[in-house]
Amino acid sequence: MSISKIADYSLILVSLMYSSYVSFLFLAEVSSVYVAIFIAVFIVVLGHHYTFQTIKHYQETKSVSQSILIAIILMGFVFYAEWNGQSIHTLDVADIPTTEKIDNQIDETMEIIHQNANKRNWRNVEQYRTASEQLETLQLEKERLLSIISKKSKDAEQLANDFRCFSILLFCVAFIASTLTNKTKVTSTKEVTNAVTPLQNINTPVQYTSEVPVATSNNFEEEIILKIQTGEIKDHKVLMKLLRLNVRQANQLLSTYKPNYV
Repeated sequence: MSISKIADYSLILVSLMYSSYVSFLFLAEVSSVYVAIFIAVFIVVLGHHYTFQTIKHYQETKSVSQSILIAIILMGFVFYAEWNGQSIHTLDVADIPTTEKIDNQIDETMEIIHQNANKRNWRNVEQYRTASEQLETLQLEKERLLSIISKKSKDAEQLANDFRCFSILLFCVAFIASTLTNKTKVTSTKEVTNAVTPLQNINTPVQYTSEVPVATSNNFEEEIILKIQTGEIKDHKVLMKLLRLNVRQANQLLSTYKPNYV
């Protein structure tokens, strides 16, 4: 395997792994870990598979197959899961603090204030005064903490958007890599077909039918190509019977010489 092919397949593999990981983070919020792993990998692999099959079919036939609908639905789910999974991932990485602890302290201080309000005992008055000062300090601390949370949340959202762009670019690069890989396969197939069974070297006796008149080797081959070009021969089975080709070779011959409107 050449280095270029290794690079192409590596990009596709990285795209699959990254999409699976981020989708897993989203699915793990609503299901168990093992179920989330299975669903994420399954959906991502199927989405990429149908996407690449659609590309392959279009390159070979210049038409779109029904698999594009499945590809759009699956990849739509993948991108939705990635979009939300990125937020979950960046929130974990950003280590954003919460106000839970300080809220509990404020509630406790408020309780002390309510218990000692309107009491004349010097001890109650002192507790009331101390709790009031502590409440003011806690509220200032909560405001400072909220500003930190706001800043870190914005940074986390920006980081999530950066990762989303990275995910889209990675998928596009893998998309291009898959087209290059498929073009290489198609080119190799053409070379093998021409090397193994060139029309100029076919000397095998042929069983002719009434569909095509009997002719000598070269003239007969040229006549068949002409009939393909004019659209008279459209079925690969006819070529298989006339020229003793296999299915792949017959289809390749049809796709090479068929008119554009067929």
